[in-house]
Amino acid sequence: MNNIKKLTAAFMAVLLLFSLAACGDKTDSETTEEYLTETASSYIRDEKTKIAAVDGAIGFGITKFSVDRNYNYETEFLADESEAVSHLKAGTADIATLSVDTAANLYNETNGAIKLLAVNGLGFYHVIENGENIQSITDLKGKTVYAAYQGTNFEKVINYILAQNGIDPEKDINLQFKATDKEVAELTASEADICILPEPYASKVVNNEESFRKALDLNAEWNKISETPLAQRVVVARTEYINANPDIIKEFLGFNKISVNYLITNTYGAPLFLKDNGFCETATLATELLIGNNLGFIDGEEMKTAVSAVLSNVYQISVDDGFWYNN
Repeated sequence: MNNIKKLTAAFMAVLLLFSLAACGDKTDSETTEEYLTETASSYIRDEKTKIAAVDGAIGFGITKFSVDRNYNYETEFLADESEAVSHLKAGTADIATLSVDTAANLYNETNGAIKLLAVNGLGFYHVIENGENIQSITDLKGKTVYAAYQGTNFEKVINYILAQNGIDPEKDINLQFKATDKEVAELTASEADICILPEPYASKVVNNEESFRKALDLNAEWNKISETPLAQRVVVARTEYINANPDIIKEFLGFNKISVNYLITNTYGAPLFLKDNGFCETATLATELLIGNNLGFIDGEEMKTAVSAVLSNVYQISVDDGFWYNN
């Protein structure tokens, strides 16, 4: 039954793409033209702004921007957050994409050397299951669940959601932690029937293993227990660079917002863009990733409210008012 559902879903996804191509080309073309015209820069700077983007989900919101704005912005996609942090500390990056807790800790560690510009993404972890038994968080009670990064802030997010649903993470669920998400994903071919994985691993497993499905979206589960979004992926800039280049920062935020919204709203063009520019292997996988990544652009007071709630309730990290960028 699960295979039939997956085949039906795949057929509908392909049908949707073809229908959009057939009757929506004009709309997509007009949207793309409007996007490029609206944001076209009237000048090219002598020195490009340097961006350190973490590869994968953390830097996903910057993908469109990195291609369209390469005349004034030089984006490097890095394998690990620690590399982006090192670039910021060394001054070899002006802007970076980071997870929200890393950004807050870096701000405190450097006595305010960075500021938070905007949120680019919400929760991107999913419970994936071999079967159809998990329909709610409470269904995880008594189950063995595989995940990665024990002792990290990722575990705090899981534990918080479980606890808010009346599940004791130490007594009511058997969480088996592995070293990396890659290791957990590989176990789905053998012993792991229930896993918690981020994008892009969650989508890749579901696409490669026919019996697996995305049972729960932890971002959606968060929304059931919180009045504020699960702000997880953010963009920061060096305070020194902000002070020296206020107009560039305002320009960047405008482009960043449009780029994120393009990925969210352009259901036909965005997957093709990601495939054609090497960010995803296939348009089908890109479509799945765009849904599962829960992208979103949040700035200003809404950003402050959302990030403050996550830092306080989940990570127990305090920051002062200097952390927030005010344009």
